[in-house]
Amino acid sequence: MVALLPKNYGLSTGRLLLVAVASLPFLASIGFCSIERKPHPLCDSVEHPALVFDQYLVNLGEIHNTAKVEAHFRFKNCGSFSVRITNVTPSCKCLAPQIEKRPYAPGEISDFTLGVLTTHQTPGPHEYLVTLDYEDPQPHSVTVTFKLVIRREVTLSPSQLIVYQNGLSETVQKVVLTDMRPKPFLVVAATCRSPLVKVELRKPVDDPEGGRETTIVIHVAAQVPAAGEDCSVFIMTDDPHYPRIPVPLRIRDVHAKASPIAGGTARAEASSGTRR
Repeated sequence: MVALLPKNYGLSTGRLLLVAVASLPFLASIGFCSIERKPHPLCDSVEHPALVFDQYLVNLGEIHNTAKVEAHFRFKNCGSFSVRITNVTPSCKCLAPQIEKRPYAPGEISDFTLGVLTTHQTPGPHEYLVTLDYEDPQPHSVTVTFKLVIRREVTLSPSQLIVYQNGLSETVQKVVLTDMRPKPFLVVAATCRSPLVKVELRKPVDDPEGGRETTIVIHVAAQVPAAGEDCSVFIMTDDPHYPRIPVPLRIRDVHAKASPIAGGTARAEASSGTRR
């Protein structure tokens, strides 16, 4: 004899299946909560470098009517230990960064400046880098960038000089300062503090196509110290944007070992007095 099933048996079975499926997340959460878990510390376990800058890139854009431009960088020791800067590497010696290689205490703030002479650089875009190696106490490196575009209006050729003397006769070199702007400046003086150097300022020559050219003649004495001398000739103008333009000058004894100098310089031999 076959037992008769209720007519709503199929509907009840469907409801049971729905209830079972809906209860799966609840049952899984009970099982998950029953697993023993270890608490994690609230602090970040990832170690971060201690030396932090307020800006890593300074972009001055197009520069004109300025003899010298500067970028300022400010940094802070955000770590728990003292930071010691161990090495400073600029991409160009012209930057001459002045950064103290000393310990910086936690929370200490310091800064430095990078500067370039636009009259000593080629026209167009420039990018300068300075890399700082430091220990906090782990070794790290950080690089900051200085960008600008130089608009060529004032040129100095050559931009720096090195002169070798043999003690027989003085050497004469010429530096030409050119202002290609519609209203060029006037060079009012040219001086040098070194007793070995005499400076002669020539009258400017105006060229409608090439601008105003002013020639500065530099005389270097025949007798120089064995150790040589480093100095500068300063060219003063009536333009507040170019009040004083330096011309670095290295004087060396021809018998002494030559010191390296950056490219783009003029070099003179005392015996011949010619540039090469």
